[in-house]
This record gives sequence, C-alpha cells and structure tokens, in this order.
Amino acid sequence: MESSKTKAISKSKNEFQKHQAPPSSTVAAKKKQYRKLCFKEVVYTVGQTILFRETDKTCVVGKLVRIIEEGGNPQHPKWPMIEVQWYYQRKDLDFKKLGIAQEDLIYIGDNEVFPTNHTDRIYVDCIVSPCQVFTIKEYDDLDNIDTYTFFTRANYNPMQKVLEPSFKEWETFCICSKPLNPNLLYIKCDECSQWFHPSCMGLTDDEAQQQEEFYCRPCQGKRGGAGTNAGAGKA
Repeated sequence: MESSKTKAISKSKNEFQKHQAPPSSTVAAKKKQYRKLCFKEVVYTVGQTILFRETDKTCVVGKLVRIIEEGGNPQHPKWPMIEVQWYYQRKDLDFKKLGIAQEDLIYIGDNEVFPTNHTDRIYVDCIVSPCQVFTIKEYDDLDNIDTYTFFTRANYNPMQKVLEPSFKEWETFCICSKPLNPNLLYIKCDECSQWFHPSCMGLTDDEAQQQEEFYCRPCQGKRGGAGTNAGAGKA
C-alpha cells in the first residue's frame, strides 16, 4: 500500500493549484509601515523615547514602537495612532511585592524609569516632547540634567511584579551598602576614591559641599584620625 506521503506527492499539478493561495491581485495589499511622523513641527522616529501627557499635570515616558495609519480620532481623522511601550516610574511600582522597604525608596531616583512589556495604542496628540533615557552610569556622568532626561537600570514586569535585575542585585555604594541614587549628593574620599552619603559620614549636605578634603571613616582610622573634611559633591 502506498504511503499517504507518496499519494500526496503523486497529485497532479492541477490538484495542487486548487489549494494554493489566490493570486496576489486578489489579496489585500500589505499596509505600509511608517518609521517617522511629524507632530507640531517635530519629527519622531520609531524606537525613540518620548514624553507623553498622562494628565493635565503629569507626564509619562514611553518608547514609540509603531505608527498606525488609521488614527481613530474623530476630531483629527488624518492623524495616525501610535503604539507605545511604557516606562514605569517609582510611583507605579508595587514595593511590597518587590520586597523593597519603605526606608529604601529614597534610593530610587526621581528621574528613574523602568522599561516594561506594557504597550498601548494612543492618540498622537498625547505627545509632549522628545526625551532621553540613559543608563545609570551615563546619567551619573552627565554635566547637565533637565526634566527631559531620565535613567534606567532595571526592567519591570507589571504582570509578575518583578524587577530585572532585582533591587537586591543593584550595585551598592557607601558604608550603608545601598544602591546609588544619582539624584542625591555623594562625597568622594580623597584616600580610597569611594563615594559616600554625607549623612553616613556624620555630615550635612551643606557641610559636605563646603569642605576641601574628605577622608571616610575607615581611611581616617588608617591615617590615625587625621582629616575630617568633605571634598567634591556628586549630585
């Protein structure tokens, strides 16, 4: 008995043609994929991070992942819709499920954002302006920071409510072994070149900024207690 595979192969060309897809002329043309859009005289590109209006007083960060030709806005039918991948902020995180203590929230920056897999389709008129998202190291090295500048060091899964890497895996600094928040002030030891919170060294921020030299407590011990002044500040 012939196998079913052999029977299939032995079918005539005409029999195969009966099951083929209809000619391309009868298939709807594939929709054009747009890479750029212009809104209020500013050009935005797929993959760009953008500040979007959340409410009359608040904005959120998102990445433009797709431009959809059909706008759906009855007031502006020619405007496209856009698909956005959201970056969550500190206020959006579930700290209890993340295992982050209330007193540790200070180590999450005001300008810190967390890329997510949460996407939405929204109207293009939600766009406020372009913005930039840096790694925490890049952000910490910047000389000028404005309200359109953000940093990230972990992704957030809003469904599973987990950070990757987790808060406990973030790089730590100072004798308190807490994660870096580049929005806070740090002082650098002139002996070991490590960074510390002024409060962990018994100093106020004002005192730290007024000093010319600083030796951390471990280095003071090695130096016989000499030197208690603070050096350069790290904002």
